Amino acid sequence: MVNRDFTRHPRDQLWVTAITEHFTLEGKVYCEVVPDTFSRRLVGWSIDASPTAALATNTLSMAIGNRHRQPGGTIIHSRVQFGSWAFTERARVSRLVPSMARSESAWTTR
Repeated sequence: MVNRDFTRHPRDQLWVTAITEHFTLEGKVYCEVVPDTFSRRLVGWSIDASPTAALATNTLSMAIGNRHRQPGGTIIHSRVQFGSWAFTERARVSRLVPSMARSESAWTTR
């Protein structure tokens, strides 16, 4: 749906997801963020000890609560690890438009 075009769009038209793994003295932690491609501001974030559907859903819930989505639907673009039922159902109920990258497709926001 995004066709690898992550250029700036009107506010709240395109959100993307990213997850990173960080090593700490107490073990690994995972940080997920949802930036708005227009402003490059983080609209949602969450940190957890494991990369579960709860991490993704909590991050998405924060983004939904923080911003006003477009009437035509905000696109939420993610990688395949965000394809859990809980994540996609939360997006659907909130009238977000899902878009998913292929598993072998690495991308970055510009």
